[in-house]
Amino acid sequence: MVEWKKLGEVCKLERGVRVVKKDLQEEGQIPVYQNSLTPLGFYDKSNYPQNTPFVICAGAAGEVGFCNKEFWAADDCTCIVCTPLVISKYVYYCLLLKQHLLKSQVRKASVPRLSKDVIGKITIPVPSLSEQQRIVETLDTFTASIDNLKEQIAQRRKQYEHYREQLLDLEGKEGVELKTLGSLCNVVTKQTGFDYSSKIKPELMIRKVDNSVPFLQTKNFAGRKFDYNTDYYVPIHIVNQFPKIVLNEKCLLFSIVGASIGNIGLFPGEVKCFLGGAICVLKFKDSINIHYIYEVMSSWYGQKQIKSKTKGAGQATITVEDVRNFEIPYPKTNIQMNIVSVLDAFEASISNLEAQLAQRQKQYEYYRNRLLTFE
Repeated sequence: MVEWKKLGEVCKLERGVRVVKKDLQEEGQIPVYQNSLTPLGFYDKSNYPQNTPFVICAGAAGEVGFCNKEFWAADDCTCIVCTPLVISKYVYYCLLLKQHLLKSQVRKASVPRLSKDVIGKITIPVPSLSEQQRIVETLDTFTASIDNLKEQIAQRRKQYEHYREQLLDLEGKEGVELKTLGSLCNVVTKQTGFDYSSKIKPELMIRKVDNSVPFLQTKNFAGRKFDYNTDYYVPIHIVNQFPKIVLNEKCLLFSIVGASIGNIGLFPGEVKCFLGGAICVLKFKDSINIHYIYEVMSSWYGQKQIKSKTKGAGQATITVEDVRNFEIPYPKTNIQMNIVSVLDAFEASISNLEAQLAQRQKQYEYYRNRLLTFE
C-alpha cells in the first residue's frame, strides 16, 4: 500500500547557515552550496552529512541537489533531513520529478526565491522502505549509465580537440600557403540593417506555414548542430529577394556580435533557411574543402584570430571585412581531406555517444515517472 504524504510530514526541512565568502577556498574537500548547484567555493567544515538532498531557494531557485559527500549548505539552501519513514535518495528522486512544480512556485523578483513552506507542501508517495530501495537501485542504474556516457563523451571531445590542434599545426610547413577567407569565397556577407528593418522584419511570422523558411539566429546553431524550430519564419516571396543571405547550400556561419562571437556553424544545406542578424555567411567556391576551413576556424588558430579582431566593450563585434581577412594555413587538397577524415571520425563517434545518451535519458525519465507515480 502506498500513502501520499506532504514532504514536511516525513522529513524535516532546515535552512542552511550563511558563510562569509572571504572564508571560502577555491579548492578543497567540502563544497559550499549557496544559490546554484555549482559550489560557491570550499570550506574547512561541513554542516550536513553525505547523501543529503537539498533545494536551492534563491538564484537558481527550484534546482534540486544531492551531495554524495559531506558539504556546507548556506542560507539559500533548504536541506531535507529524512525520518526513518523515507530513504534520502528516494526523496531526491521524488523531488526531481516535482521540480517543474517547485519552479512554478518561485517568486519572481530581482533575486528569484522559493519558500521553505512551498517545499514542505510537496506531496510524495511513501511505499515501504524495501520498495523505496528497489526504486532507488533501478534509477541509480540508469543514472550511472548516463554519467558513464557523459564521461565517455567528455573524453572523446578531449581526444578530438587534441588531434585537431596537432593536425592543424601547419603554418610555415612545406607546401602550406596562407590564404584569406575572402579569397576562397564567392560570397562573404551579412544581413543589412536597412533591408531588415524595412522589408524583412515586418514579414516575420511566429509560426511555420507553407512557403516559408526558418529564420536562423545565432542561438539556433553551435558548430555542426542546427535547430530549425526557430522563433520566426520568413515567407518565400521575401526570401527570393535576398539570394545572398538565403542558406540553401553547404556554407559557414560566423557569429559576429555579442557573447556568441567565435561560434562557427557548418551549415549542411539540408534545410533551406534565411539568415538572421549578427551572423556572417561564407559561401565557398566549388573546389574548397569547407569542412577543413570549419575545423581551422573552430580551432585555437582560428579562435585566436577572431579574438584579436573583436572590438567593443559593451557590445563586442567583428566586422564582415575582418572575416574576409582572416588567414588560414592552406595545404594541398589531399592533406585537407586526410585531416577532415580523421576529425570526422571523432565527430561521428561523439555523435553516436550523444545519441546513446539521449536515448538513455529518455529511458530514465520514463521509468522514473512510472516508478514514482505508482500508476
